[in-house]
Amino acid sequence: MANNKKINVTELDFDNIKQNLKDFLSGQSEFQDYNFEGSAMSVLLDVLAYNTHYNALYNNMAINEMFLDSARKRNNIVSLAKMLGYTPRSARAARAIVNLVVSGGTSAPSNITIPAFSPFTTLIDGTQYTFYNTGSITVNRSTTTGTYVVSDVELIEGTPLNFKYTAAEGIRYIIPNANVDIDTLRVRVQQSATSSVYEAWTRSDSVVTASSTTKAYWVKEIDDGLYEINFGDGLVGRALDNGNIVHLDYFVTNMGAANGASQFTYNGPTILSGANVAVVTTMAAANGDDKESNDSIRFNAPKFYAAQNRAVTPDDYKALIYANVPEAYSVSVWGGEDNNPPVYGKTYVCIKPKNASKLTTVEKANIISTVLTQRNVVSVIPEIVDPEYINIALEVNVYYNEQETTKTASEMAIVTGK
Repeated sequence: MANNKKINVTELDFDNIKQNLKDFLSGQSEFQDYNFEGSAMSVLLDVLAYNTHYNALYNNMAINEMFLDSARKRNNIVSLAKMLGYTPRSARAARAIVNLVVSGGTSAPSNITIPAFSPFTTLIDGTQYTFYNTGSITVNRSTTTGTYVVSDVELIEGTPLNFKYTAAEGIRYIIPNANVDIDTLRVRVQQSATSSVYEAWTRSDSVVTASSTTKAYWVKEIDDGLYEINFGDGLVGRALDNGNIVHLDYFVTNMGAANGASQFTYNGPTILSGANVAVVTTMAAANGDDKESNDSIRFNAPKFYAAQNRAVTPDDYKALIYANVPEAYSVSVWGGEDNNPPVYGKTYVCIKPKNASKLTTVEKANIISTVLTQRNVVSVIPEIVDPEYINIALEVNVYYNEQETTKTASEMAIVTGK
């Protein structure tokens, strides 16, 4: 009999682990003639093999979850991305741009006000979705037409909600809803329950520019896809005082379900007695999207870290756009020196959106002002250009060998689409 004095530790399969244990024991002088299958020893070997198998499985899963490339649980992926300074994108509400024309009415005041969060409804495949304007709008009466016209009103799809906390030691400021569009989050701090003063706090993605008096907050994704708001500690960012009332205003959205909506009806409070509110869509609802996927986080987080939150190289521009512009499907970046003809001092960015052929003027301006201008080299001017499309019409002739198939020519035409 073989003298096996060592246990083979390379096996992870249960049956092989048990066999390794049997081989080890049978190699000892005390168990050389022992019947391992026909005795209680078989049960003990099963227990040892199961324990080894469980530990191997657990350790394998735990080690995999320690690395961004191999992690599978979203909580672990988000946590690893957080170590790289990357915050995954939240769900995104669909947005539309409309013009409002108020006409008629029993009176004709010099101006009227459209209240904030007035609902505008639309139907898509029989399902009703509601959009809202986020700010009140005051518009003057036209002396020539007698109507009230307001242009480029942004409507956001979803349900506007509010949640508040009283600041105290140990309090976690968690948004208790899923599918929140963090871009719509507004944080206000009330000094006390009896105070009428509300201070607006702004979102920050960096600790470098936050001083002890900066009214800034930070957002991070936590368990179950929820988000937590963090405030400063008095050194980096201003700290909250016990008794402050923290108000969180935000939208819970249906994400991409309302994309494409183009017919809206005003269902808000009466603006002017007897008046008609016409809604003229200039940009159909678009850019609603789910929260960033696990694969997207794995792809973007290392690139965002390599860019160090600045736009210097073409890859830096791409990383910033993919991280901050969820509607970007494909991005191409080149320096002005590579342009034809050369234009020095500029960087050109071409973005192919997911649900359209090109970005709108408003979207371009927003990307430049909020994503690029704060991070690119001061002497370089970023410019977003539209993609050029080449449409190819193919004429295809299909040949086949009649000896190789029992199908007729007409049946083959159906298969090939001819």
